[in-house]
Amino acid sequence: MPDRLPPSSSAGGSYPHPPSQRVQCLAPHRRPVPGQRSGCESYSLDPGSAGFSDVLAGRFGLVTEALSRRDPFREPDGGTAARPGASPGRLPTGTVTFLFTDLEGSTRMWEQDPGETGAAVVRHERRLRRIVGAHRGHVVKGTGDGVLAVFASANDALSAAVQIQMELHRDGTVRARIGLNTGEADLRSNDYYGVALNRCQRVMAAAHGGQIVLTIATEAVLAPPMPEGVTLLDLGKHRLRDVAEAVRIFQVVHPALPSAFPPLRGAETFAHNLPAELTGFVGREAELAETKRSLAASRLVTLTGVGGGGKSRLALRVAADLLQDAPGGVWLVELAYLAEPALVPRTVAQAIGVPEEPGRKLLESVGMRLREAPALLVLDNCEHLLEASAETTDQLLRAVPGLRILATSRQRLGVPGEAVCVVSPMSVPDEAESRTPEAALRFDAVQLFAQRAGEASSGFRVTAANCGDVGRICRAVDGIPLALELAAGRVAGLSVAQIAARLGSRLEIASEGGGTVDHRHRTMLTTLDWSYDLLSPHERELLAQLAVFRGSFDLEQIEAICEVGGLAELVAPLIALVDKSLLTRSPATGRYRLLEPVRRYAWDKLVVAGQANALSRRHAEYFAAMAGAGDGSDESTRLDRLEEEHDNLRAALRWSLEAGEGNLALRIGSEAWDFWKLRGHVTEGRDWLAQALEASEEAPAGVLAGALRGAGDLAAGQGDDERAREYLERSLELTERLGDDAGAAATLTRLAGLPHRRGDLGEATRLLEDALARARRSGDPMRLGHILASLALLSEDQGRMAEAEAHVAAALENRGKTRDLYVATDALLAEGEIGINRGDGVRARRALEEALQSARAAGFTDVISWATAYLGKLAVVEGRIDDGERLLSEALAMFQRLGHPLGASWAMRHLGRAVLEQGDVTRAEALLREALRISLDQIRPDVPLVLQAIGELEVRRGSWERAATLLGAAAAARQRMGLHLPPREDSVAAAATAELQARLGAERFEALNDSGGAMTLDQAGAFAAG
Repeated sequence: MPDRLPPSSSAGGSYPHPPSQRVQCLAPHRRPVPGQRSGCESYSLDPGSAGFSDVLAGRFGLVTEALSRRDPFREPDGGTAARPGASPGRLPTGTVTFLFTDLEGSTRMWEQDPGETGAAVVRHERRLRRIVGAHRGHVVKGTGDGVLAVFASANDALSAAVQIQMELHRDGTVRARIGLNTGEADLRSNDYYGVALNRCQRVMAAAHGGQIVLTIATEAVLAPPMPEGVTLLDLGKHRLRDVAEAVRIFQVVHPALPSAFPPLRGAETFAHNLPAELTGFVGREAELAETKRSLAASRLVTLTGVGGGGKSRLALRVAADLLQDAPGGVWLVELAYLAEPALVPRTVAQAIGVPEEPGRKLLESVGMRLREAPALLVLDNCEHLLEASAETTDQLLRAVPGLRILATSRQRLGVPGEAVCVVSPMSVPDEAESRTPEAALRFDAVQLFAQRAGEASSGFRVTAANCGDVGRICRAVDGIPLALELAAGRVAGLSVAQIAARLGSRLEIASEGGGTVDHRHRTMLTTLDWSYDLLSPHERELLAQLAVFRGSFDLEQIEAICEVGGLAELVAPLIALVDKSLLTRSPATGRYRLLEPVRRYAWDKLVVAGQANALSRRHAEYFAAMAGAGDGSDESTRLDRLEEEHDNLRAALRWSLEAGEGNLALRIGSEAWDFWKLRGHVTEGRDWLAQALEASEEAPAGVLAGALRGAGDLAAGQGDDERAREYLERSLELTERLGDDAGAAATLTRLAGLPHRRGDLGEATRLLEDALARARRSGDPMRLGHILASLALLSEDQGRMAEAEAHVAAALENRGKTRDLYVATDALLAEGEIGINRGDGVRARRALEEALQSARAAGFTDVISWATAYLGKLAVVEGRIDDGERLLSEALAMFQRLGHPLGASWAMRHLGRAVLEQGDVTRAEALLREALRISLDQIRPDVPLVLQAIGELEVRRGSWERAATLLGAAAAARQRMGLHLPPREDSVAAAATAELQARLGAERFEALNDSGGAMTLDQAGAFAAG
């Protein structure tokens, strides 16, 4: 796993967390060029037409020679020659791909320099026509400052778009946005009309200069191979202007093109984590309407009812219907497989993408995120964690005024203001209403049975011959959805009449006595008994054994853990359980899942059979091995797999601790701790490791050393340095006793982070150099790569430039020795930062854009954040202040979403400098004060750098004496730490000092400077904040 230091003035920080799906409610669509129309009409204003020149003449009072030459195909008499591909016989019909382009900032360009802009537009359009024609496309017309082109092949359109942007990027004079969409061509009078065209224009308008975006319709028809170097980045679904439904949009990424852009413009992204529906939703119109009315009137609505009664499915449908009414997102929190009450807040935070932050309670962080915009939270299956669910709900509702919560539970939560909606069984026909299929199908229960039976047996229909028996089944199971699905799953092997007779007779016996709720519970249980009894012995045995899993699981895991013989003996009963609706299978992932009522029923069967303990041990042993096993893929793939298996990992740990198998729990913890760290489960991981360390007895030294290293790393991540040092020193002692150089290097790297955070760069360097020597002896390229990157940046911070260059060169060379993308991106980020500090923009940009592309492809959110931040710093250094401010603001937002205070502090410091150069002293001061607060608490080497920036701000403000004091404090703190400013910041500091000496006089300046230098870091921080 990554072994790098936290960032100081240079280095980048934490590790990936599943990206949260954030809402982007962006600025309105840019004003259309004259002549553009909305809706499905064509865009009729051709830049080669008289109308185009007339509009410009009327608006700007000019018609230049450049405008008269704008269309190279225009004839002297004012007509238009045949354009390539523009004749009626050659324009493609049927399914085509449209390409729209538009110049960014063209209105401003025309106003500032109309002559040059006209010439640039002419060159631009000629370029577009050449490239489009070379890729077998057709330029249909100009659209103001771009063109509309059409292609018979989506691949040709994509290749053309990439070449256009590559040439524009090399040229550097104008920036264009490009949009692609595929659909049916509506060709009339040598022009295109219709929905596909309109959607293409809207997608293009949402993009930024230099960006290529395309719709899901185009992505779906792209044929392999893709153009060389091209990958697609999924930007999610967006609501575009004048487009009724949300559109899934992709960004085209190429190594030769910029890839860091702000969120799409004029679009709404519907933030959510709702799963795709695997089966159709049936009926429940009245319940849907009532639940929505209740949510409009009450901020907490709980759906209650019998298990298997459809509460979860109803809640998901309501949530999906309310997406556009929840700009803060709709977030599903699944609690069914959770057993620990303390994990309820963590599960809520994970659902909305909020990581843990040192020094802040998790629900406080969740509340801060949810206060950004009105949101809907869906807490599913609360009944077994009722108190924790109620407490979490109450705290969030009190803290977040715009939040609404929809819960499902077998009983109410008991929170003030709660509205309860009882989810009754589906409507069922009586005997008279079951006499014709038309009458029977008016009832939800019959519709659900018919749909699920049709899925089990493709020829099934409700007919005059079977509608009476279908009605009997629906009445027998009281319209309970899960019971209906179980019964419907039998139509492949039994007639409807046989199902009705067998199920009906059994339910008659179970229906005596009890109230309505008890009766429905007995109905559900009896239906499960009936379905279970109809299984073959192999199917019954497999169903019971599958209850050992939590959450989802795959075929390999079933074969490894369950005692069912070989694969041949497993497949038939597995398929049968799916066919009979006792087991679900996701077509997207191929993974299986037991609905919770079925899993609990099956678990009881496993306990009765006396197999629960043995199967749980096999389950725990399997996931212990899986937690540490690499499959040859990169680290992100392993982490994704562990995230997918998190419910099973928890179950394995829980059983191990409860069964007195502390060493097994320790083994799991020693392998899984990096997952807990990198995916934001730090508090949970610390708790599991503490329990395992306490419960283990005479554990193998290597396992114990790994667990202690993990416990120390997690403790350090939460600022508990004392406990971290205790754990890590014990781990180092064990690894040295074992002669384990790789383990010792890993532990030393983490130990180095402790003095680094408090500003002792010398001690941090000593520990890292010791770690480097041991990593080289061990021959581990992954660990070696992270240490080299950290040492490169640490040497840079101390002004040891030759060492920094040597370390970064070794880190770059080491990339080829491992497939781990973190090793590669660590080296590239270090290369980028050092390139910026050396004034080598080409070197820095090449490294950072490669890191960004790799990170986007792998989903490494922390690397994306740091690459964007460094690109922002590069832009500021190169004088592109607007670009720098945009990129640094984007990076800051990402760091804040990740709960990464060190990255946020770094971005605030550089963003503060950027806005200060623009003259916005108030905003700069706010940013720098917050950066100071974080750095004082989290990362001491950043404090002198923030003090320096605040001192320079005071120079700009004219507070000469205060500035001199702050610059003295900053310089003295840097000297004590051995910290050096990068060359550009050093020159700015020298200019500030020179101005102060001129303003104050040498003697007064020296006195104030010395008084600042005598301050401790905390005193200087208090002075700066005062």
